[in-house]
Amino acid sequence: MSDLFELTLVLDLALSDAEAAELRWHLGRGPRPRGPASLTAALGPGRDDGGRAAGAADAFPEDDAPYPALEQRGLAARIGGYLFADLEPRDDGVWSLMCRQEVHPDAGEAIGPLVHGLAARTVGGGTERTIGYLRFHADIRIGSAIVVRAGRPGLRPTAPRAGRREPGGILPFSVFPAEIIP
Repeated sequence: MSDLFELTLVLDLALSDAEAAELRWHLGRGPRPRGPASLTAALGPGRDDGGRAAGAADAFPEDDAPYPALEQRGLAARIGGYLFADLEPRDDGVWSLMCRQEVHPDAGEAIGPLVHGLAARTVGGGTERTIGYLRFHADIRIGSAIVVRAGRPGLRPTAPRAGRREPGGILPFSVFPAEIIP
């Protein structure tokens, strides 16, 4: 049995040049950024995605380098279909991101902070918007919608599992909360 999930993201982003470069690296489309991480810096006051003080000489030191979180391309091993990730600029200065990835709960350290950073930079859609979905590989239905409310991501279960009571409303986004793991 495998713990793989399908992660799908579709969103429009207001990104600086440094943030766009960092996101291109996470998509496997550019070189590893130098300097402090910008997309994941909003995780906490004064901290970067590695828990180091913000403004440290390099948020990606060689001995503790993260890996690109959304770089998979090609046929999916367990969820079926094709894996991809694309980022394109629009004429109005907004960036459009769309990706479908096969992720394991162990990838939460890389993906969770990135989704939080992306959620804080989404544009359009009103006070609450759906930016993607998370589905356990063996399920035929989508397990949870990833929603953004006030710049913070959360998970909204789309339907309760047979024989399980699941909480209503929006759950905090931690990539793989216990409430949706079978």
